[in-house]
Formats: sequence, structure tokens, C-alpha cells
Amino acid sequence: PMKRASRQQVNELIDQTGFLPLYNPDQLETTQKVLTAAYEGGVRLFELTNRSKNALEIFQQIVPFVNTQLAD
Repeated sequence: PMKRASRQQVNELIDQTGFLPLYNPDQLETTQKVLTAAYEGGVRLFELTNRSKNALEIFQQIVPFVNTQLAD
């Protein structure tokens, strides 16, 4: 399952990468590509916004994707 991080762990991950990517998902396939590219670039913390009309649907599908494709 996706890891839950403490506030301290989140701050450490932000310090390691130097930023916190923020993305507004509106298509599942594009979101998967964005997360994969960030992951391959060393990013282990990513924030998705809930601003698009289908964000909840994407969230529900992205969790299994992250758990199987981007798990450390």
C-alpha cells in the first residue's frame, strides 16, 4: 500500500528533492505518465489536487497504480 508519511518525513522528502510537485489530474493516463516521470527523476512525494471534475475517480485508480508500478 501507499506509504503514509509523518510531517517530519514529508519535510525530509521535500528537503531531499528541493520541491514538492503539485499536479491537477484530469486524465488518468496523463497522471500516470507525470507520476512515473517524477518517480524516475527521484521524486518520492507528490501532491495531487482535487480540482478537476473527475479527480476522485483518478485518485481511486492512481493508488493501485502507484502501489504496483512505483513502489520502493
